Amino acid sequence: MIQTDDPLPTQGISFVTTLVTKYRTVIVGASTIVIVSCFLFVAPLRALSESEYTAGEGRDSVAVTQDLCTLETRAHAPSLVSVLCGVQGHSVQTAVVQQRLAAYLDGYPMQHMADVLAQQDPVVAAYLIAIAKQESNWGKRVPVLNGKDCYNYWGFRAKRARMGTGGHTCFDSRRDAVETVARRVHELVYEYKRTTPRQMLVWKCGRSCATHDPAGVERWVRVIAQYYTSAHTLITRAIHETPTPSRTPLAMAQ
Repeated sequence: MIQTDDPLPTQGISFVTTLVTKYRTVIVGASTIVIVSCFLFVAPLRALSESEYTAGEGRDSVAVTQDLCTLETRAHAPSLVSVLCGVQGHSVQTAVVQQRLAAYLDGYPMQHMADVLAQQDPVVAAYLIAIAKQESNWGKRVPVLNGKDCYNYWGFRAKRARMGTGGHTCFDSRRDAVETVARRVHELVYEYKRTTPRQMLVWKCGRSCATHDPAGVERWVRVIAQYYTSAHTLITRAIHETPTPSRTPLAMAQ
């Protein structure tokens, strides 16, 4: 026989009712925020998918993100998308630079450093690319340790526990290599004001080029100048051609 006089269900319902009544304002407020936020986020996405994005075009995630940010900016309505675009504006530019650099370095081992190179200062990144072209043909002539690539494409020599052939530094990873050498290039450019390929001869000669073949010195300068110019132009164009949202979280807060 089923009992119907159990007081527990009634007590449970009463407790829930009391709880809802007591915190009704908080619950309604939180629900409203969630609903409105979802609407503001989904609306631009839906508009993008319906009017400005065709799946058949096969565009990548960078292009889609750019379209979304552009669409939201035209709407002139603050939303979660504007926050997303503000936070990701720089990362979108970095992704575009990475794509351009990967294409530029296609077929060379240095292509696999494009992601880290894209995160560097444009001047530093351009010198990293130019020097690597001269010193290793972008990773095709490299020091090794136990037969493995040391990721040292710049003729960089700094004492470490792991040293490769020819007394060259052996890095732990591609990221370690780029970031370590980038710090040195940054120092030369911005602290010691060595901003031209000729001023960067310290990389090849050290304190003096007096004991070096003059023809080799001039060739070094020409190669660095050529590839610095092309790499820097590619990077800066990628940055300037990448649309960024006009509003950022900071601007919205003001």
